[in-house]
Amino acid sequence: MSFIRYQIDFQKKRKYFYNFLLMGSIVDILIIASVAYFYKLSFSLSLKVFLGVVLLTFIIYILPLLLLYKNYLKYTGDSKLKISDDYQNPSFEFDFKWNTFFFKIEDISNIEVHMSYTMFEKRMRWFFWDELFYYVVFLKNGNSFIISCLICDDLLKYFPNVKVQRKKRLFPIILTPASARL
Repeated sequence: MSFIRYQIDFQKKRKYFYNFLLMGSIVDILIIASVAYFYKLSFSLSLKVFLGVVLLTFIIYILPLLLLYKNYLKYTGDSKLKISDDYQNPSFEFDFKWNTFFFKIEDISNIEVHMSYTMFEKRMRWFFWDELFYYVVFLKNGNSFIISCLICDDLLKYFPNVKVQRKKRLFPIILTPASARL
């Protein structure tokens, strides 16, 4: 029997972090170049505009993204999800930092998906961190664990008949693994 393996890899890091950093940098450069060109700013004034735009971008966009990304790495960074390729009766193994869970679909009581307001309402996403979300899987035996989108962003396709609750959060940060039960 073979397994489909999910863990944090470069593709997920690129999708949820590096692309946003690159996009933010390109937008900053375009804004700065446009302002400097149209207003014929001196070098020293262009430098001040550059620092102001970069600082504003960092505070409004990059810092919250960085905090959320580091938070997801802290709680799910070393985790791995293995799913057997037996489509009739798949088994799952989730390696967590301090525990390993073995379960089947019938062992799951429900799954919560914690996401931003814009993702929840299927609106246009204005901030980079609006793309980040995580799942809380509740097992019937009382255990629960968190799987972030950095590990697997299409987890629900493996659980078509499991009760799913979507939770909207202003800023979908993982507070503690125990807080998932609240």
